[in-house]
Amino acid sequence: WAPEDYPDPIRLPELCGRVNWTASFVCDPDGILTSSEADLLDVELITTVRDTPCPCDTCPGKNDGYNIAVALMKRMATTGSGASSTQVRAQGFAMYLRAVAWDYGRCDEGVVILVSTEDRQ
Repeated sequence: WAPEDYPDPIRLPELCGRVNWTASFVCDPDGILTSSEADLLDVELITTVRDTPCPCDTCPGKNDGYNIAVALMKRMATTGSGASSTQVRAQGFAMYLRAVAWDYGRCDEGVVILVSTEDRQ
């Protein structure tokens, strides 16, 4: 997967393998988790948003705290030169999702956990 091609589980959950969800914090287009495992993970992530306080000064009512999203894939696409280490590519991929493609937070309270099984990241 390339960062710019990776689907958004909030806007397009079906492309993330989340067919019974209208929105999700889990994106698993390669089917690494079972549907039940992804459901359990989603429930925990939604609970985290609901049960943690918002760290921003601008949050109405200080509810809806930390947004944690999980991006699972078998393999990341290599960069043009192929010289970047796998860890550097994984960090860049996660940062792109967090800050550009998904951008779920309001004041830098968003977290993206990236798992790339064949890259061992």
